[in-house]
Amino acid sequence: MTPLGGGGEGGGTGRAAEMRTFARARSTAALTAGLDKGGQDGWMTTYTDMVTLLLTLFVFLVGMSDLKKDTPQRGAEMPELVLPTLPPLEPEPEPEAADTALPDTAPPETAPVPPELSWLIDRAKELEAFVIDHKLQDQVRIERTERAILVQLRDGFLFASARAELTTDGVALVRRLAGFLAGLPGEIEVEGHTDPIPIATSRYPSNWELSAARAAAVARRLIDNGVPARRLRAIGYADTRPVASNATAEGRATNRRVTLLILARAPAGSGPNPAPGGAAP
Repeated sequence: MTPLGGGGEGGGTGRAAEMRTFARARSTAALTAGLDKGGQDGWMTTYTDMVTLLLTLFVFLVGMSDLKKDTPQRGAEMPELVLPTLPPLEPEPEPEAADTALPDTAPPETAPVPPELSWLIDRAKELEAFVIDHKLQDQVRIERTERAILVQLRDGFLFASARAELTTDGVALVRRLAGFLAGLPGEIEVEGHTDPIPIATSRYPSNWELSAARAAAVARRLIDNGVPARRLRAIGYADTRPVASNATAEGRATNRRVTLLILARAPAGSGPNPAPGGAAP
């Protein structure tokens, strides 16, 4: 630096130069200070903007995350159904040894057959065997109901046309049947039946008399061969109870018959019946 002293014009010029140099230095210092202050404020502004943007981005991301949770997505699994848990069951006590036995596997017993019906079944089988053994299927037919056995005898085998006297073959047949029937308990109804063709003779004015006379003839022969009379009844039905059509000759021949109705009267402890044919003629 040039000293203040000096003279003349040269001294004034030196002071002016110093003043200018000082002013420039001061101005530079002030500018530098202003730039430093302005640069510091700009950094704070940039930092604040960056933090605000980051905060906004964070809020946006959080909002999107909550929106995805609330919105069901396609293909997403359904929530699992949680059932209430039941308390564990207590084990049942083991059955005793007597209860572990297997149940009886035998088929249930059927209702017992009434004694009367059982008796009828057995007697019907015996009569059927009798008819087969003597080859009488064309003359005798056996039927069974719940209350009786029906023994149907063709009148063509027993009687001649319009007659009530037993033929020789008819007498032999009734005798064999009497041997079987004499050992049976209960009543026996002897029924006479005819066809509807009218008959008018001095002895039989109608089929009523003819049917009754034929029933009585068979009943008398049964009595003669050991069947108690108190067990017999003779009834004539004429043509009122046909079993076949009367429109044909075969049907009318079937309707002309004598029926023995053996009613069920099974005594307690009844045993097998004696074989047919045991009575004397």
